[in-house]
Amino acid sequence: MAIDAKEKWGARKAAPKRASILTIAHEDVATPRSEIFALASEDDVVQEIGKLWDTAQRTFLSIGRLLSHAERQFRGSFERDIVAKLPFNRSVAHMLRTVAEKVDQGYVPEAELPRSYAAAFRLVTLEPDALEQARQRGLVAPGTPRSAIERFRQELRTQRLAAHGEDALLAAKREELQGKIERARKEMERWSAELAGLERQIIDAKAEEA
Repeated sequence: MAIDAKEKWGARKAAPKRASILTIAHEDVATPRSEIFALASEDDVVQEIGKLWDTAQRTFLSIGRLLSHAERQFRGSFERDIVAKLPFNRSVAHMLRTVAEKVDQGYVPEAELPRSYAAAFRLVTLEPDALEQARQRGLVAPGTPRSAIERFRQELRTQRLAAHGEDALLAAKREELQGKIERARKEMERWSAELAGLERQIIDAKAEEA
């Protein structure tokens, strides 16, 4: 049977204008295409990924706006009937909602927002003076990674502690180490539980073979 030229592997299909439309907080949002197709050059790859990356940013802002709208509309049941059933946890929901609200309040223009929602959250929760410092350093930009903003926030924290003297620095370092120890303890408990479960499986398997 003859194969249509358009169906041959590698042939680029005409992309639909919109795979589907979501209306979020009175705003139409196109969901990204899911198919993979051949691209003619390296520049095409970069351009296509750039478009999808921009779509990802627009999507997390739209989700945040929807959450903000829903929180106001369903105030009595928002946490129980909406947040608890989302495919991400409460912390992520809080970050998405906060970013969207800050953008809509004009605190950080959408065009200057980092494309990562985690980086965007760390940026928009800076105090106004700190945000201005971040802007002067070129951190208020779409390409800014979360790690750069975290380093900036840590630098600000160190400066504030230094202004209160060495005792404050030492106390903060102690608190940081205590936090690391606590996280490591919880991780050890999880590993120990997994190991115990694995050992029980080994014992059961040997018992069945006997």
